[in-house]
Amino acid sequence: MPGGCLEKTGAEFLAHVGTREVVRDLDALRAALGDTKLTYLGYSYGTQIGSAYAEAYPDKVRAMVLDGAIDPAQNLPQTLIAQAAGFQDAFTHFAQWCSKRPGCPLTGDATAAFQRIARPPVSALPGRTLSFADTVTATEAALYSHA
Repeated sequence: MPGGCLEKTGAEFLAHVGTREVVRDLDALRAALGDTKLTYLGYSYGTQIGSAYAEAYPDKVRAMVLDGAIDPAQNLPQTLIAQAAGFQDAFTHFAQWCSKRPGCPLTGDATAAFQRIARPPVSALPGRTLSFADTVTATEAALYSHA
């Protein structure tokens, strides 16, 4: 396995990682909370989890909203490429909006400007920093919203 994942994590653990296991865990959480039926909101990969839960436990679903469903006909690389293109499109639109405001740091080549800002660790709470990956993840999460 690339990066020694199997050696570092172990086959026993990896045997219990996946959508089916998440579905079982979700049902265990539902039961632990004392709910007879699940009320669920899933986005992106969460739609796959919700769909799998409804298939495995159809009698235990009260209500389910699946937003931004993953196309099961797409393979993972296609899905990730499409998602990255969507994030880039949203970022471009945001940068265009931002560049019309005083003090916007994303003027000119917005992607290059973002990289200059986010590549060095970004100071967060006292004593904490965000890595580049953390900053990208936070930015992607914020791009889901128009507000």
